[in-house]
Amino acid sequence: MAIRSYRDLRTWPLGMELARAEHATTAAWPPTELLGRELRRTSISIPSNIAEGYGRGGTKEYLRYLRIAMGSVAEMDTQLRLAAMMKLVSGRSLNRLLHAIPPPYPPSAECRVPSAEKKCPQAPRSNTGHRLALLPARS
Repeated sequence: MAIRSYRDLRTWPLGMELARAEHATTAAWPPTELLGRELRRTSISIPSNIAEGYGRGGTKEYLRYLRIAMGSVAEMDTQLRLAAMMKLVSGRSLNRLLHAIPPPYPPSAECRVPSAEKKCPQAPRSNTGHRLALLPARS
């Protein structure tokens, strides 16, 4: 399947679902709970950065924004674990949300830049060595 939009990437719908699940979880938290605000901000930034990077049209900018999204994934993982330590989220909810976070990314991921239609030789790596998933969404 050709990638014509950021919505065709596997990571964007995963990020959208993760943000939806996170918002559903934190909706019941007290409005004064700062960690809930941070989690909402972080969850929104994941699919937003994927979309923005793709929309910029150049390989360098695209990969830069994907790396930012990857950093937000790590930030969200940390915030969720902290919420569990603070008893703001149950173990079951924590596991559900952690499983919604995109898994280690496939080493053979490819991407297409909308303007140049060039394949990226390698997907960017996070600090943990995982590659960003840039494959088309599954039909």
